[in-house]
Amino acid sequence: MGIKTMFIAPYPSMVPLVEECKTEYPELDIQIEVGNLEEGAEIARWAEKNGYDVIISRGGTAQLIKSFVSISVIDVHLSGYDMLRTLTLANDFQGKKALVGFPNITIGAQSIVDLLELPIHVYSIQSAVDVDPLVRKLKKDGFEVVLGDVVTVDAAQRNGLEGILIQSGREAIYEAFSNACSEYEFHQRNQTLIKLLSKILKSKKQDILILDSKGEHVYENWSNVQSVPLSNKELSKLRDDVERNGYATQTVSFKNKQVEVSGELCIFGSQSFVIMYFKVREFSEHHKWLQVKYRIPKPVIIAESPMMRKITSQIRQSISKQRVYLLYGEKGTGKALLAEFIHYEQNRTGNLLTIDMQNCEWGQLKEIFNIKSSTVNLTNIEHLDTNRMDELREYIHNLLEHSITVILTSKLHVPDLIDNSLENDTVELALPSLKQRKEDIKGLAAYFVAQFHQNLGTHPVKIREKAIEELLTVDWNENVSELKGFIKSLVLGEKGYIIEPNHVQNALEIRKETSPKNTLLLQGTLEEIEQRVIQKVLEEEGFNQSKAAKRLGINRSTLWRKLKK
Repeated sequence: MGIKTMFIAPYPSMVPLVEECKTEYPELDIQIEVGNLEEGAEIARWAEKNGYDVIISRGGTAQLIKSFVSISVIDVHLSGYDMLRTLTLANDFQGKKALVGFPNITIGAQSIVDLLELPIHVYSIQSAVDVDPLVRKLKKDGFEVVLGDVVTVDAAQRNGLEGILIQSGREAIYEAFSNACSEYEFHQRNQTLIKLLSKILKSKKQDILILDSKGEHVYENWSNVQSVPLSNKELSKLRDDVERNGYATQTVSFKNKQVEVSGELCIFGSQSFVIMYFKVREFSEHHKWLQVKYRIPKPVIIAESPMMRKITSQIRQSISKQRVYLLYGEKGTGKALLAEFIHYEQNRTGNLLTIDMQNCEWGQLKEIFNIKSSTVNLTNIEHLDTNRMDELREYIHNLLEHSITVILTSKLHVPDLIDNSLENDTVELALPSLKQRKEDIKGLAAYFVAQFHQNLGTHPVKIREKAIEELLTVDWNENVSELKGFIKSLVLGEKGYIIEPNHVQNALEIRKETSPKNTLLLQGTLEEIEQRVIQKVLEEEGFNQSKAAKRLGINRSTLWRKLKK
């Protein structure tokens, strides 16, 4: 017998489409009834009393039904395709047009209207009783076409306006059917899961993974480990050992820790499960100067400019040939990101360790060989004195003996850092300032807008070409990092979906008012002023020390000595 399902359609024209779609889901025993809002809720009450497993409806009717019944209610969500179809249809109608609906409809509609620049006004309501007064006002304001759900269309027609119903398409109905199957299976498994969790709670162990007989994750809880410390192959092998012997253990290295994994077989009725417990044993102390990154996804490198294209090309050509990379460039030029890119291209898997050489405890550096890693990035090397430079060269050789890729990053070009024995194995890359790669600003800005939209939930999803042109006029003294910070403040303060040129202009005015003045260059002691002058000249000469020394009227060794103060 199939899953007993009641589909309550809020409008009659939905019925033929549901009839057509339900043939694709034979596991659902679907009965279709028509009823909007209160009428639909009464049908839902009857369905629950008569043993239905799940109810499917749409919009306001689905929300109302949820307050009337205790069984699962699946909402047929309006998809982007549904909204796009309706807005495209309405665009061909003559006269002023408005879309009226609850926020779950209007938010998506506003995005499409803005992006496609459609001549449609969008209005949000909070209750069905708000519809009639709003539609009457729209009529007075000269609107002729109103889009919305059943309640909105009925109100439009009562007031002598053209009403266009936003209908659900096949995609949304298929999704609802799929959700109904998943919801039913979830509830069926609940009883078994409760028994399993009772056993787990008695064990008083925090990091847990439960697998069913097919190897699928039934339940997982992470406290000290955060995720499965085994590869898919290792996990499958351990599960097989547990199912064969009833119990198995294994110790693995994971994120600077040793993790003991023990698995046991549990059988409930006809179903078998493997419960795995994970116990962490620390084997290396956490250091502030050491950062470990695991399973890095492919970094996004914007490289439309000739200089960045050349750098990425050099890296790709050197993969598997060289194991030492020297990166230097101004603050904010993306040295850390490029180190991740090299790690990904060179190794794909394995850990990336970043060590701050200025603040590290040299006596504990050997500990990192306990951390399974394939790349080590040594930063701030320009701050090391002569003795430490000798130790650094020795340390680089030790890393290479362990088959580890070595990346050295610095704001300045450090002379004689790599000894003769490694010269042929080293790729040296000078990272350009943002002034030298203006062709990348458009791509960087678009990427940052998308990144903040995904990670922070900011509203803008697009930046106008004219707004990009405003960004091109700015001197980004701290390079990509400064541009990123500017875009972040821009999107956090904007509630619309598009960054316009005036948004950028206003933000740049605020930035200009709050930025430090050049008069700061001459403040402080003579030594402090000298340091700032040297840094300023270095920046203007693209951090080329030979050119900077010549301009300052000193030799290169004197410049190097002054920079070390």
